[in-house]
Amino acid sequence: MLFPRASHLVGRLSERLIPDRWFYLLRYAVSHRRLPNLKQPTTLSEKVLWLQMYDRNPLRKLFPDKYASRAYIESCGYGAHLPELLGIYESPLEIDFSSLPNRYVVKCSHGCGFNYIVPDASKLDRGELIALCNQWLSVDYYYYRREWYYKGLPKRVLVEAFIQGEGDRPPWDFKIFLAHGKPFMIVVDADRFSGHRRAIFDVQWKRIPVKYIKPELTAPVERPAQLDAMIEAAIRLSANLAFARVDFYVTENRFYIGEITNFPDGGNLKIGPPEEDERLGREFGSLKKSDLCGRQGYDAQNQLSGEKVVQEGSSSAVEKRLEVHE
Repeated sequence: MLFPRASHLVGRLSERLIPDRWFYLLRYAVSHRRLPNLKQPTTLSEKVLWLQMYDRNPLRKLFPDKYASRAYIESCGYGAHLPELLGIYESPLEIDFSSLPNRYVVKCSHGCGFNYIVPDASKLDRGELIALCNQWLSVDYYYYRREWYYKGLPKRVLVEAFIQGEGDRPPWDFKIFLAHGKPFMIVVDADRFSGHRRAIFDVQWKRIPVKYIKPELTAPVERPAQLDAMIEAAIRLSANLAFARVDFYVTENRFYIGEITNFPDGGNLKIGPPEEDERLGREFGSLKKSDLCGRQGYDAQNQLSGEKVVQEGSSSAVEKRLEVHE
């Protein structure tokens, strides 16, 4: 990727030429070498793409905001499982570096991959970090992959406590995929920042032969002692959503909630081989018009038969959570 400013400029220019719908279809076609079947989606990748295009549940605008989503996670009773927030700033120039511990993580709240790990503050190049944060703050992440829920998000710099995994490395990620509140796949990401590898399991902790972008982690992976509690948390955090992925960090004594992801890879899920994409699509279950919220949901009415589309949610609980954006 030309990142971040050149890619951002290309994205802004292409928005004027290519409508979102065609942008999604083209991305899928390039990645999968075929067009998706959106009238009768059967594979997991088709169903995730369909929801990316049409699902406008208002909570989906909340999850990508790394600051506002903390309030949602706390409201669900899992505030103790969030990394400690050491500071929130409008500009990196506001950071009081002298008050921070020796190890911490700096991130921006409005995008994906806007993370900077500081493993040793004595070796930190503050100028480099400040310049990188300013680059992140200068862009709207929506323009990279047209993920509607990123458009116009507030831009903030967050500093969080460093979570230590095995040795001095960051912990592994455990990502639980859920459809209609039911977990059906767990992805383990090892060493994300150096030699990234991946192992994939079902909820019974049995390896499944899925290929998902990164090289396979062939070494044995022990089932986390906290997995049952993590699954329970994922179910609660993804309640009332047709699909979500809830990401966890696991240490020796506890688990942390990293984020709630609307649709991995911007809705362009690259799962293989094809028979596994089909099988996971069956595990996902049927798409329903009741999975949809908002105006875009009505655009999909002619594609599915069954239940009536629900109107955009506006319950007081949701409204209160969305107030964090203001």
